[in-house]
Amino acid sequence: MTDAGNTIGPQELVRALSRVRHNFLAGSFLTENRSGEFPGESGDFRFFSTGLWEITYHTGRTLIAGPPGALSTDDQGHVIERTPHPIIAPSRPPWSLAFPVDSTILGGSRDDWRIHASQPATLIGDSYRFALTNMDNPQYEAHAEVDATRFFIKLLELPHRRESLSVARFEPTDQDLADLANLESQLVES
Repeated sequence: MTDAGNTIGPQELVRALSRVRHNFLAGSFLTENRSGEFPGESGDFRFFSTGLWEITYHTGRTLIAGPPGALSTDDQGHVIERTPHPIIAPSRPPWSLAFPVDSTILGGSRDDWRIHASQPATLIGDSYRFALTNMDNPQYEAHAEVDATRFFIKLLELPHRRESLSVARFEPTDQDLADLANLESQLVES
């Protein structure tokens, strides 16, 4: 870091984002498509140290995904799809924002964006704000904000989409822990 902790260089930021690990997260997410051609998504989520995700979309659909597999239900609780094997974390919220290594902004071979190499991230409040450059068309730029302490992506502003993540808790409550056993049992049911 330079400037008394007010900036962080692009390489240091990529290293920090690549190493993010959480034992528990609970919060909400929002994806807005700027064209209006496709609807966005929003919902609440919990991530547990076992690798299990519970995502409740505001449409009523629920997804439980973890090492044993995945289960998707509609707003009435009816099974839409059951996958008997682990799913790969998709590059969309909430996965990609909670764990930036699953995002498309670190400049990897499968990524669309990279952190702008000549511009450091600037500390604004409790977030680092930084510029992104499109890997195929460098004339396209975007920006992101990450939590300065826990390095999850709070905001991703792309030309075609806006994604945001808000984390309410970093530690599970007793109810979260009680729910975890129930969620895991739903995944292993036939």
